[in-house]
Amino acid sequence: MTDAPLDDERLPECFGPLPADLHYPLFGLSDAFTGERFLFQWERLFGAGLPGPNPVAWVALVHKRDTQLLEVITCGKQPMTWSGHTGSTMDTEEVADRALGQHFSLVSARMPLGDVRGQYIREQLPVIRRLAHDLSAPEWEHISIVVAGEPKDALVYRQGGAWATVVDLDDKLAIGMCGIGIEPDEYEQVIIEDLSRYPSQWATAPMS
Repeated sequence: MTDAPLDDERLPECFGPLPADLHYPLFGLSDAFTGERFLFQWERLFGAGLPGPNPVAWVALVHKRDTQLLEVITCGKQPMTWSGHTGSTMDTEEVADRALGQHFSLVSARMPLGDVRGQYIREQLPVIRRLAHDLSAPEWEHISIVVAGEPKDALVYRQGGAWATVVDLDDKLAIGMCGIGIEPDEYEQVIIEDLSRYPSQWATAPMS
């Protein structure tokens, strides 16, 4: 992969512009962060029986400067349905799974191909799968992150020079983050009022 923008017409929908029916605010870094900003990816809820199109489940915004990268994933908590029946709920565990998965990608992408990367994948995949569904596991540390002017308790998992963070905001929203070369509490998280600051581009290419 390279840092060059890709043609939006050739990208899947989830890498393109946000749909107009997004019904919750998105969070990103405050203006104190002066690097590049990108809309990375978004996805709709899976499931059948919802009045179409299915609502947006989560949105990932990327902040990048030199060798620093921080991705913020805003997750709207909402029930998922299958064949018209309500099943599980899009919740904090789901955003933890996404943040840990991106953390895993950040670390593994910087490893050489072959035995080193293969061993890391074999060892870490079971760990991140377990942590996503066990937010009380001892590997999670507690830190304080400022969100919209208020300190919030957050969970952070550090490994391989990168980290993943989960913040349970309220009964409607959760935030997941992952990053490398920048600390999760280094900047305030704010509601992004002007989404034109986040152009739709493939923004998480590996950096040297």
